Amino acid sequence: MTEHIQEALRHLSTTISEIGAISGAPGLSYGVLHNGQLLYTENFGYSDVDARTPTTSDTQYYIGSLTKAFTAAAMGFLVDQGNISWDAPIQDILGGNIHFSEATLTQQMTVLSPNGSAEIEPALVRQRQHAFTQ
Repeated sequence: MTEHIQEALRHLSTTISEIGAISGAPGLSYGVLHNGQLLYTENFGYSDVDARTPTTSDTQYYIGSLTKAFTAAAMGFLVDQGNISWDAPIQDILGGNIHFSEATLTQQMTVLSPNGSAEIEPALVRQRQHAFTQ
């Protein structure tokens, strides 16, 4: 089965390369893992366009705010699998490893709400938003 997946991924190379060209991305790399085993990696374009340095599996990319989408998708998968709920307190998920200067905010912040629960005071919400932007 692994060989079948690898072959299917090889056939995607042209499409992925075209998407990269259309998007204007100078380079991209991807890898596919299945059950903890690396099945396939591929690199496209350049890590330095001017020097024409090709990307490698070690190329570091600056992905900026994309991590928010990755995190939201990962949380959605966990919710779909029944491992957590959107109303789960962040404190329960992180095992007490997150603390804000206001204890109420630490206790009431949930997965779903970017502003915490409805009972959290607006000033605490602003404080939390400021803490996340630091």
